[in-house]
Amino acid sequence: MNVLLGIPHALLREGLRDVLKRWGEVEVVGVCPSPAEAARTAERVAPDVIIMSRSSKPAEDAQAIAATRKAAPRCRVVLVEEVGRSARGDALEVDWRVLPTVGPSGLMKGLWGLCAGQGAARSAGSQAGGAEVPARAPRPLVTGREYEVLRAICDGLSNKGVARRLGISEKTVKNHLYSIYRRTKVSGRTQLVLWAMERGLGTSGSVSRS
Repeated sequence: MNVLLGIPHALLREGLRDVLKRWGEVEVVGVCPSPAEAARTAERVAPDVIIMSRSSKPAEDAQAIAATRKAAPRCRVVLVEEVGRSARGDALEVDWRVLPTVGPSGLMKGLWGLCAGQGAARSAGSQAGGAEVPARAPRPLVTGREYEVLRAICDGLSNKGVARRLGISEKTVKNHLYSIYRRTKVSGRTQLVLWAMERGLGTSGSVSRS
């Protein structure tokens, strides 16, 4: 997961960067002091997620989110709200609104939900009466036929077995696997099966060699 930060508050910005760097499957591809600068950076670095917080200029924040949608339409936009001020988020079109009271595990669960296809339909850590924000259709980490290939691998099939089950060539299976390995940043079938099972994407089948 490639994450870009656009956080005006220096302490929050550095704290989020340190938290994200603890997770091996997350890469911080940019750290910006404002949502507007993050929006300009998004076109160059193509992040999966942008985490923003409000600046002192609400209109510019809204423009930054709109610019992000245009520059990186598949990117998910996460807004870190100030405690007690989440209702202000109604004017900003984001995929997930989260309070800074959420712990590292809750943050990561929500981010993976956005990227893995589950969505974060509720503002995590919001106070009673806090608004719910429906998530946009997330960018899946594995899609379409790749998901079928991943499930077959988790069932213990070899490349030849996967090809036979799906009615495709072994070369096509290898191409799908290469794409999955590249985006999940794992190496080897065993690690891939463990990665899938941790996210509920596979079954507990045995692992075969390619």
